Amino acid sequence: MAYITEGQDSETPFGEVQWTIIIYGSCSRDPEDYDERFPDGKGMDQRRAELQLRPVIPAEHMGSVAARTKYMQQFSHEIHSDVKHSRNWRCEFCKKFARETLWSMASWLHLNPPRMTTYIHNLCSTNPGPCAEAFADTDAQMAAIGGPSHVPWKPQGYHSDVFPMSATCAVCKDESLSKRKSVKQCARCKFTRYCSVACQKEHWPTHKVFCKVVQDVKWVWH
Repeated sequence: MAYITEGQDSETPFGEVQWTIIIYGSCSRDPEDYDERFPDGKGMDQRRAELQLRPVIPAEHMGSVAARTKYMQQFSHEIHSDVKHSRNWRCEFCKKFARETLWSMASWLHLNPPRMTTYIHNLCSTNPGPCAEAFADTDAQMAAIGGPSHVPWKPQGYHSDVFPMSATCAVCKDESLSKRKSVKQCARCKFTRYCSVACQKEHWPTHKVFCKVVQDVKWVWH
C-alpha cells in the first residue's frame, strides 16, 4: 500500500521528483562582446532551455536523503548525453561551438515531493581563459545564493577537443557540417537530437530513461 505524506498531491507517485533543468548557451547570431551580450550584467534574457522532468526515485532509495541524493546523482550521469546533444549550442560566453557542459545542482530531496534544480552551462572550453573566467564569475554569483558550503569552481585544464560538440548527434557525434545539418529532435521528448533513425534506435535503450520523464520543454531563444 502506498501512503500519501503531508504536502504530497494524491495524484503524484511516491518518490516523484519535481526536477527543473535550465541549460544556458548561445548561437552564432549572438554578439561576441560580453557587455553587448549581457547588457543587464546578469543575462536574465540569455538563450536557454528549461526542462521539467519527473523521475521517480524507487522506494528502496527513499529511506534517507543520502540514498535519494545518490540515486539522483547516478540518474543525472545517465542522462548527460541526452541533455547535452539538444541544440546547435555555442559557448555561453563566446561564439565558438560548445564542447563541455558544467552542471551545478541544488536539491531539496527531503521534501515531499522531492525537488531539485540543475543549471547547465555550455562552454567551448574549461581551460584557463576568458570563457572560464566568465563562468567562474557566474559561479561566484551562485555561491552568494548557495551559501558558504558552495565550493568555488576553478578552470579544469582539460583538452576541450576530446569532448564532442553539443551540436552533434547524441550517438555518432559526427562533426561534419552535413551531419550536423541533418540532426532532428526525438519526436517524443522533443529535445535530444539524432542524425538518423539508425542512431536513434541504437540510443533508445539508454534514451528511454530520459525520454519518459520529460514533462515539458521550453525554449527561451530571443
